[in-house]
This record gives sequence, structure tokens and C-alpha cells, in this order.
Amino acid sequence: MDQYKKKQVNLLPDLYFKKKRRVKFVVLVAFIVVLAISGFVLHLVDLYKELEEVKTENILTIQAIQEKEEERQRQTLLTVLKTRIEFKVNLLKEIEAENASVIQVSEAIESVLPKGALYVNVDFDSTESMNVFGRTKTESEIPDLIHKLRELNLFKNIEIESVTKSEFEYYSGEEIYYDFVLICKFGGEDNETD
Repeated sequence: MDQYKKKQVNLLPDLYFKKKRRVKFVVLVAFIVVLAISGFVLHLVDLYKELEEVKTENILTIQAIQEKEEERQRQTLLTVLKTRIEFKVNLLKEIEAENASVIQVSEAIESVLPKGALYVNVDFDSTESMNVFGRTKTESEIPDLIHKLRELNLFKNIEIESVTKSEFEYYSGEEIYYDFVLICKFGGEDNETD
């Protein structure tokens, strides 16, 4: 110790200052690490918020796309329906110009329907002919209807496209129906009823 004193070497403060510098360095490194981790966590939180906003925007965009797609489908349906209606209107005008009035034909068919006819529908596909769809309870009413239609002298030819027997079972029993399709060509002849 005497020799240290003579040479003015002080060991205690040197160790103390070294320790103090080490502690400062460790504290500084820990502070930098804490700052870096805090910055990283804040950045992750910001990224998470941005991700949630992007997800919300995506959901809204997907909903808007679905609404636009539904609107496009409705518009397409309306366009198709409009085209079909225009076609039918033009067809009815052509039928009335070349043959009898459609209303007159419909009323005439309605006037000669047999009592057992449950359902009759008329479809106009061309200016030359029309289709009559119907359902009766007895098969004999179909030729009767054809005969009465020929007597109207509105059609030059009436053909049976099909007759189908349909059986339905109910609790009360079984019911039988005959579904038929007639093709009626416009243009009556003077001797049609003969």
C-alpha cells in the first residue's frame, strides 16, 4: 500500500469508476434496447391498425362488387325481358296484320272450351301458327275441342303435337289428367266446317 501511495496510485476509485462506467453502459444499452423494442411494438400496432383498415375496406369493396353484380344481373334480366316483350308485341302486330286479331282468337278459343278443360294457355311463336296448351279430365274432350276450333274457321290446320296422361295420388284418391298441346296454323278456309 505504501508503494501505491508513493506512486499516487489509487485502486479503489479506479474500480469504482470502472464499475460506474459499466453500469452506465449497461443502462444505456438497456435504454436503447427498450427504445428499439418500443418502436418495434408501436410499428406493429400501427401495422395492425392499417391491416384492420385494409380488411374493412376490402369487406366494403367486396360488398359493393356484389351489389354491382346483382344490379348487373337484374339489368340483364330486365333487358332480356324487354327484348322478349318487344318481340311478342311485334309478333302480335304481325299476326293481327296478316290474320285475325289475337284478342278475337283468344276469345274464340275461350268460347269453345269444353266444360272439363281445367287449364288452357296460348303461346304465339310465329305469324303462321300458335300453340295451345291445356289440361282436361277426360281424353274425349280433346277431339271435341279440335272440332269446335275447326268450326270457328280461324285456322287452316290444327294438329295434335302431344297428349300426355298424368296420374296424381291424393289422400282422397287418384286423379287422372290429360295434358295436350295443339298446333293451330292461321288462315281459315271457306269449307273448313264441311
